[in-house]
Amino acid sequence: MDAPGLLGELTDSVRQAAEVLQIDARTVGEGLLPGTVLGRATLTGTTQGRGQGDAARARQALEVLRGKGLVSVRGEDPTEATLMVTVAAPMVASTATGTGPQVRAYARLVRGADAVSNGSVLVSPTRPTDDPDNLSAAAVVSGVRADRAAAAAVSTVDDADRAVGQVATAVALAAQQQGGAGRYGTGSDAESVVPDLGR
Repeated sequence: MDAPGLLGELTDSVRQAAEVLQIDARTVGEGLLPGTVLGRATLTGTTQGRGQGDAARARQALEVLRGKGLVSVRGEDPTEATLMVTVAAPMVASTATGTGPQVRAYARLVRGADAVSNGSVLVSPTRPTDDPDNLSAAAVVSGVRADRAAAAAVSTVDDADRAVGQVATAVALAAQQQGGAGRYGTGSDAESVVPDLGR
C-alpha cells in the first residue's frame, strides 16, 4: 500500500474508534485526535467521570485499534489508569519529507493523550553515539521538546534505559499530576537530570 493509502486507512481507523468513544473529531481537531482516542481508550483521566457505559466504549475502541494493528497488548488487557508513559521509537529515514512529520505526529499524539489524562511523559533510551542521521528515539524526544505546545504540557525523559532515567520518569509523572512539565535526562536540551523534588 502506498503512503497516502496507508495514511487514509489509519485516519479511518482512528475516526472509527473516535465514534465508538463519542468523540467529536471537529472539536478535538484532526491533529490531536489519535492521542485523544488512545488516551480515552486506555486512561480514566480526572474529568471523565466514567460510568460502566464509558468503560465498555473504551474497551470497544481499544479493540478497534488493536484489530487495525495500531495497538498491541501483551498479557492481560490494560486496566484503566490516569497517567501515560509513551516510549518513543526510532524514526524512519525519508529523503522526501525528512523527520519533521514524524516528530510532529509524536508531539500531537502525546499532547492529545495528555489532554484527557492526569499527565503524560514521553521517554526514550539514551541517544546512541552512532546516530549520524538523527533518527534515534532520543531524537524524537528532542524534537518534541522543540515543539512549544507539547513541551508546555508533556514531560520528557531522554535516558529511560538507565536507573536515573526511570526515577526521573516516576517523579515526572508525579509532577504532571500537579500540572508541571519538564525536560529531564542527559541530553543537551534537558533542563535537569531529574525533576526538582522541592518544587
